[in-house]
Amino acid sequence: AMFAAVFSVNLSVQTEAKESLSSTEAVESNEFKEPELSSGLPEVYTREDGYLNISNDFEILRMDNNSSVTGESLKLIKGQSLHLRKLIYSKTLKADDMAFYSSNPDFITIDQDGFLKAARVGESVITLLSSTGERTEFSVNVMPVEGTYTTKPDPDWKGEVYVGRQKVYYGKSPEKMISFTFDDGPGPATPALLDMLKKYDAHATFFVVGRNAKNKKAILERMIKEGHIIGNHTYSHPSPSNKIETELSSIGNCSSIVKELTGQSPAYFRPPFAKRTDALKAASVQLNLPLILWSLDTRDWAQKEWKPVYDKIKGEAKPNDVVLMHDLHGSAEYTAEIVTLPAVEKILAEFTEQGYTFVTVDELYARRGKVLKAGVSY
Repeated sequence: AMFAAVFSVNLSVQTEAKESLSSTEAVESNEFKEPELSSGLPEVYTREDGYLNISNDFEILRMDNNSSVTGESLKLIKGQSLHLRKLIYSKTLKADDMAFYSSNPDFITIDQDGFLKAARVGESVITLLSSTGERTEFSVNVMPVEGTYTTKPDPDWKGEVYVGRQKVYYGKSPEKMISFTFDDGPGPATPALLDMLKKYDAHATFFVVGRNAKNKKAILERMIKEGHIIGNHTYSHPSPSNKIETELSSIGNCSSIVKELTGQSPAYFRPPFAKRTDALKAASVQLNLPLILWSLDTRDWAQKEWKPVYDKIKGEAKPNDVVLMHDLHGSAEYTAEIVTLPAVEKILAEFTEQGYTFVTVDELYARRGKVLKAGVSY
């Protein structure tokens, strides 16, 4: 009989696996009746921190008519344990009739009550032997506790397992990097924001609006000197048009201003309102600019105080996020100084303490091995 392994993933707490029936198992005999289980297929879902959890962890190993257990090896996390005796189902045998052996107890320990513990990263073969001579073997692979798991394939992931019908990829934990991006400036809040970033050795990406940048030479030069990068956010922040000449002018004028003031042209472009017309994409290709969007929108421009912005980042930010904020707001009353900066300072302090680093978007993607192409959105 085939079986598929299930496991729980939690970077801080490893949970004990429970009983279940594998969704990939097929029984051809008409005499065999599936056991009734209280839960259905294993489910794969993403936690709020972006990592993967497996819920409804169920598996039953069948031992009937001397049939052996074959298929995917059992995957466990280092330190995880389960009660193997509870996972056995037989029409004719009682679980108490089973004896358990591990070929490599340095990696997998198992006692005669069937409690299995993943002690070290590696592989062991578990042998189940019944009092009537039935025998089966299957391998157990122990993966590192620092592993992270995803349902999306990526060349950087080291391996794959099955959870029910769901293929799951695993690899090392990503570095704790976050990229803060600030749009629409420079503005009155930008110097204080730069002071704050410098205090925490944090680097950010500023998508400037050309008309706001043209008289801010000292601010732009400071951005570059202190390790930030300047991106293009058009000359006047218009809604993208369907005319390539209009887009070339709007984007190109912003780049020209930045180059005139700093000697460097922006290497990245953020389209206003995240709108990407065919004309805008064609213009960005001609100007050799990748399109940088975001994965977390704080909507700071719409807030009246800092706490909603702080709560949004605190509650939802995860490694490799690109966070959207603004160092210039449209409101004269609820400014970036009131709304955005206090939230940024608290997040910088707390996340730095947690081991996060704040990097520019080019460094974020470079460390992930991604090559950004002109006209493509990231």
